[in-house]
Amino acid sequence: MDPIIVFKAVVPPVIIAAIAGPIALPRGWDASRPAYARLLGIATVTFAAIAGQFLFLGGFDRPASFNAVESWEWLLALMVPMAIAAALRVSSSATVNVSTLLAIVFFYVFFQLAMRPIAGAWEPIEKVVWLSGILTFVVFWIAYQQPLGFMSSPRAFPFMLCMIAAFSGVTFALQTSSKLGLLLAALSAALGPLAVYAMFGRTNLANGATRLVSWMLPGFWLCHYFYSIDVPQYTIPLLALAGIVPFIGLLKIFNDRPAWQKVTVQSILVAACLLGALIPAIVNFESDPYAGY
Repeated sequence: MDPIIVFKAVVPPVIIAAIAGPIALPRGWDASRPAYARLLGIATVTFAAIAGQFLFLGGFDRPASFNAVESWEWLLALMVPMAIAAALRVSSSATVNVSTLLAIVFFYVFFQLAMRPIAGAWEPIEKVVWLSGILTFVVFWIAYQQPLGFMSSPRAFPFMLCMIAAFSGVTFALQTSSKLGLLLAALSAALGPLAVYAMFGRTNLANGATRLVSWMLPGFWLCHYFYSIDVPQYTIPLLALAGIVPFIGLLKIFNDRPAWQKVTVQSILVAACLLGALIPAIVNFESDPYAGY
C-alpha cells in the first residue's frame, strides 16, 4: 500500500480530532457537562473519519446501480445512522434501550445490503445459521462491549479500542483488504487524540467516541471475512476477543489493587490477541508484483 495514501487517510482525522477537543470543550466541561462532551466525541470521530475519506481519499464513486454498491460503501454509509443512535444514548438515560435497539436495526439493514451477493448463494439452513450467529454476537457486542469496557478502565479503554481498530486495519491491508484498512486507519486516527485526552481525565469526550467506534467494528470484520481472499479462520475471532478481554478488569480480584496493575493485565491480553492476528498476516504477506504498473 502506498505510504502517501495511508498518510492522507491518517493525518487529517488526527488533526481534526486533536483540535476539536480543546476548542469545543473548555476546561472543566468534560466533568460538568458530560452529555455535551459525549456528543462532541461522537461528532468529532464521525466528521474526522468521513472527512478523511471524502476530502483526501476521494470518497467513493457514484455506483451505476443500486446493486453495484460495494460492501465497504455500505459500511461508510452506516456511520451516520450509527452516530445518530449513539447520540440518542448519551443525550438521555431514558433513551438507552431505544438507542441500542436502533443500532441493532441499523446493523441488520447494513448486513442485509452488504451481504446480498454472498447470502444469495447460501442454502436456507446455512443462511439461518450465519444470520442467527452473527446477530447474536452483534446484539451482545452493541449492548455490552463499550459500556463494560469503559467501566473497567475509563482512562485506558479508549486507547485499547483505538489499538483494536488500528491493528484490524493493518491486518486487513496485509490480507488484501486495502480499502477497509484505510477506512479503519481514518477511524482509529480520529479516535487516537480523544483516547489521549481520556488518559488525562477527559473521559466523557472519549466515552461517546468509543461507543461509535465499537459499534462500527463488527461491520468491518464481517466485510473483511466474507469479501477478502483466504482470510484465516482465527483472524476475526482474535480481533473480537481483543475487545472482550478488557472485561477482566471488572473482576473482584482487582478491586483492592492499584489501577496500573489492572491496566497492565488488560493491555497484555489485548496485545496478545492483536499480535496473534497480525503476525501471521505479516509472515504470509505477498506484495503485488504488478504494483506501480
